Amino acid sequence: MQFSAVPRRRMARSAAILLGVLLAMSVAARLAGEQTGSATKSSVDGAADPFEGPISFEPNQGQVDQPVQFIARGPGYTLCLTHEAALLSFETWASPAGAGTQSFAVKLVGANSSPALVPRNELPTKSSYFFGSDPKNWRTGIPNFARVQFRDVYPGIDISYHGTHGRLEYDFVIASGAMPSQIAMALSGAGNPLLDAQGNLLLRTGQIEIRFQKPTAYQNLEGVRRPVSARYVVRGKQIKFVVGTYDPSKPLVINPVLSYAVHPKARNASVVPSR
Repeated sequence: MQFSAVPRRRMARSAAILLGVLLAMSVAARLAGEQTGSATKSSVDGAADPFEGPISFEPNQGQVDQPVQFIARGPGYTLCLTHEAALLSFETWASPAGAGTQSFAVKLVGANSSPALVPRNELPTKSSYFFGSDPKNWRTGIPNFARVQFRDVYPGIDISYHGTHGRLEYDFVIASGAMPSQIAMALSGAGNPLLDAQGNLLLRTGQIEIRFQKPTAYQNLEGVRRPVSARYVVRGKQIKFVVGTYDPSKPLVINPVLSYAVHPKARNASVVPSR
């Protein structure tokens, strides 16, 4: 059994930043809570290294505010998935007196606002939250999953989230006949993204360095994974993909990987993506 104290105020703060990107800054006050609680995560493997293994996604059953649909926690990060956007929220040492918050948001431009959500690869862990002394406010036995699929975020395009701690993978699965040019990601909370000589996308927000590794793409043809060239195109703070020649009659997978580095003065990091 693993145990960690999780202040309700801190959890609500991350959700509030996300809602501020999606809805309005005024919702932050509604989400700010004074209640504190605790969270546990049970596992059949009590000796597992918390810094290794897959990202563990749990459905939102009231442990955080809407519109978060799935949330993941790990050493130094929190990852939320919503219908509308992705948020990376980093807690940093703003001053010797306490911590500050830096956030970075990713939104799929023009995407389906209500895709079907399908959790996959259930893990042996369960999450429980105990808010206050009233059992009615407790959320226990919440299942954990290694992957979450969002279906039809664009016509004929699904996206799956998975990865290991500190490394989030986005799998865009483009069905036969669908157009990868539909995919567009808008960024906020950091400076303009820059492409390095290797095709990686680099951003910095305060004490946090964010990297979208050069995307890989492939098709499974006759049981063989065949690579397809892929790269980012940046227009201001919007990112699209350009892919090379491929067989449009077969599915295509584009796999960008998001990773981050925290400046030594940063206390910890929260990663929150969606869609």
